[in-house]
Amino acid sequence: MTVEHEFTNFAVFTLSYVGRRGLHQEQLINRNQLQPGTAIDPANRGVNPDALRPFRGFSIINEARNDGSSNYHSLQANVKRRLTKGTLFGVAYTWSKSLDFGSATGTSQPNAYDNRNFYGPSDFDTRHVLVINYVWDIKYGNSMSNVFARAY
Repeated sequence: MTVEHEFTNFAVFTLSYVGRRGLHQEQLINRNQLQPGTAIDPANRGVNPDALRPFRGFSIINEARNDGSSNYHSLQANVKRRLTKGTLFGVAYTWSKSLDFGSATGTSQPNAYDNRNFYGPSDFDTRHVLVINYVWDIKYGNSMSNVFARAY
C-alpha cells in the first residue's frame, strides 16, 4: 500500500507499507533426535545415547522438511526532488522487521519436536536503512563532453 503527495515546486513524498509471508521453507531436522530430557534422566546414566534414540543404533538422521515460514514488514518513506536549477536529490528511509525459523537454506533446527522456540529475527534483518542521493549538474562538464565527442 502506498500513499504519495506532491509538494508543489519542491518534492514528492511517498509513504509505503510492504509485507511478505513466506511458507513451506526448507528446514533440516534430526529425525533421530533424543527426546528432550532423555540424556539427563538418572535411569539412563551410562547408557549409550544411540540406544535411546527412536531408531536405535543409529546416530543422526537428517531430514529436509518444508515446514518453515517467515514474515517481513516494512514502512518506507521517500522524498524526491526533481531536477531544479541543476540539482536533484532524494532521501529514502526504511524501517523493517524480518522474522523466520532460520534464514539459510538447510538451517538445522535444534529441537526436531518443537521449532517454536527457534522463531526470531532473520540473519539478514536490518531494522533501519537510510539512503541519501543527489545529482548536481556541473555546467562546465557539458563543453568538455563536446570536445571528447568531436575527437572521436
